[in-house]
Amino acid sequence: MAKLNQTFFLILSICYFLSPALTAATAASRAGASNKAVNFIQSSCKTTTYPAVCFHSLSAYANAIQTSPKRLAETALAVTLSRAQSTKLFVSRLTRFKGLKKREVEAIKDCVEEINDTIDRLTKSVQEMKLCGSAKNQEQFAFHMSNAQTWTSAALTDENTCSDGFSGRVTDGRIKNSVRARIVNVGHETSNALSLINAFAKKMAGSFSFNHHFLASLLITITITTLKSVHTTTTNTEFVKSSCTFTTYPRLCVTSLSTQSSLIQTSHKLIAHAALNITLASAKATSAMMVRLSSSSRLKPREVSAMRDCVEELGDTLEELRKSIGEMGQLSGSNYEVYMSDIQTWVSAALTDENTCSDGFEGDDMNGKVKVLVRGRILVIAHLTSNALALINHFASIHG
Repeated sequence: MAKLNQTFFLILSICYFLSPALTAATAASRAGASNKAVNFIQSSCKTTTYPAVCFHSLSAYANAIQTSPKRLAETALAVTLSRAQSTKLFVSRLTRFKGLKKREVEAIKDCVEEINDTIDRLTKSVQEMKLCGSAKNQEQFAFHMSNAQTWTSAALTDENTCSDGFSGRVTDGRIKNSVRARIVNVGHETSNALSLINAFAKKMAGSFSFNHHFLASLLITITITTLKSVHTTTTNTEFVKSSCTFTTYPRLCVTSLSTQSSLIQTSHKLIAHAALNITLASAKATSAMMVRLSSSSRLKPREVSAMRDCVEELGDTLEELRKSIGEMGQLSGSNYEVYMSDIQTWVSAALTDENTCSDGFEGDDMNGKVKVLVRGRILVIAHLTSNALALINHFASIHG
């Protein structure tokens, strides 16, 4: 039986590594691509966290990418999505192994669920990137780009959560090493894709206003654009800092939103939207962590019950934040007041859910480490939600 398992495991591994190779074979070969395109990919990959992985996975598509930052980011997402799908297939088939421990089966099933979430989020990122290409103005572009960044970040969290499920000595060495290696690979490619998306967003930040200076002389254009870029960057950062003074937790506000300043520009709507997206990503990551913790055999029944109740509350939070983000995209005209009222109501409800979750961990009978960990994470989400609500209210007061 052991030999049979080893043979099956070997077949799965071969299929996993062969799949991307077959996909790459349909793309332009690296040798046939122009040096300019290959050099562009290599140069762009140097800005990522895992440049070798980046170049290896994307150079085969050089003819399609050419020197386009947008196509580079889109291709990185597509390659990552393909890798996630093949990883899901590999991990799913591991359940056919004989003699697996209950803990291993649970970890595999949980991991498949997390990978499903990853695939869903990457698919949404691909869709949002396409919508970026059809954006008519800076605000539309920033809206879709923020969504793409959020979904890709959330996908990265899913992969980390899946890998965490195989920690400890309970799981079999071969299975743990094999799954974690593949999840790490998907995580690296997702991280690279996010870096390339961010680079594309930064490059496009001022493109909509640049066209107005198209007919100016080259020297004047370069000078003005350079000065404007420096001024705009400073202005955007100052806008974030200024807006955050209206929140209850301004330092957290600035820390969480300053990296989005080039997309936010000086838009009160976009800063509120970005705050909601960041809060949603944080809540999703915390919910996934708590689902993992609730299955731990070391927890007391009281702790497990509190954990599950908290996951349920966070589920409501996620739903309310998603609704709010959806409504933010529809704020306009005669329906403005209705949508804004809904958004404020849902975000306020999300804040209540988080407080209820935290209350469930009161009392001396709760494990100290678990209580501190959970309440700490919930507190961060509550502060982010509070800040998002403050920015929404400020936007509403200005618009009104």
